[in-house]
Amino acid sequence: MLRRAAPRFVKVRLLDELARATAAGFGSLPPQWTSKSFETRLEEYARFTADQAGRVLAAEDPSAIETARQRLRDESTELGAKMRRGLRLRRPADAKEALAALYGHLGIEMSASDSGDIVVRHCFFAAYFTEPVCTVVAALDEGMAAGLSGGGTLEFVERITGGSPCCRAHFEIGGPGR
Repeated sequence: MLRRAAPRFVKVRLLDELARATAAGFGSLPPQWTSKSFETRLEEYARFTADQAGRVLAAEDPSAIETARQRLRDESTELGAKMRRGLRLRRPADAKEALAALYGHLGIEMSASDSGDIVVRHCFFAAYFTEPVCTVVAALDEGMAAGLSGGGTLEFVERITGGSPCCRAHFEIGGPGR
């Protein structure tokens, strides 16, 4: 179901939920959309997220950065778990497929192997994020993966924003029945 082209209202709702979780993670208000266009909102979300992460990074306080990352992870874990329940995901392959499909709707082209290796060949957000910003915001990815999988872990080892031709990560889904 998720692999199909999502209607605009589904993509807008997904983006609204993500923006809410992101704002809560940064302890701020969500962005105020200037348009009903999904594409414009996605650009506004990217700028908002980069600005919020930049603000945290500018303080040069490792404790504040880790606190923001933890809050982002917590908020997106909750969002991912909500999606897991709504989509009735049960198998590890379901979580990987859901993550790829959801991200595809946000301009992130990713593939996941059976062993959990993830490759992101194109990321809409790479045009807006620096590597330090991406490192902070990756907590959203980590939380979404954990929520969709019921506790899995996602760890990036390469990033487009760091000069690599693609992002590489590993999505480990463990535990009984996973």
